[in-house]
Amino acid sequence: IRVGFIGVGNRGDQLLDAFARQPDVQIAAICDVYDPYAQRDGGAIHPRYKAMGRVPRMRTAVPAGVPRVGDFRRVLELKDVDAVCIATPDHWHAPAALLALDAGKHVYVEKPCSHNIREGRALLDAARRHLLG
Repeated sequence: IRVGFIGVGNRGDQLLDAFARQPDVQIAAICDVYDPYAQRDGGAIHPRYKAMGRVPRMRTAVPAGVPRVGDFRRVLELKDVDAVCIATPDHWHAPAALLALDAGKHVYVEKPCSHNIREGRALLDAARRHLLG
């Protein structure tokens, strides 16, 4: 399964590690709006963030050829991405998941998957429409 990772800060980094340990998972793309995270470059992280103590460990080696982008919509455009793992700030969970489903991707997203009933219903409708037939 070729997975694109959208958001690789603390929780996204943990999920990247967990997914990468699965023998049937291939890291297909990395996306984060903060370029040092997307590039997996701990040396480029601003000292202020390091002082806060919440910097991802970045233990998982990501092959050099894996696309690294700042806009998650670029991940959704990649034909070789089967699924996405969304670990953005909470308010981006539903928009990213909806667009991913519309792009025909399978989606892993943690709680909260939506902030209101309308977003939740839209996610269910999109899942039914694109993944369940």
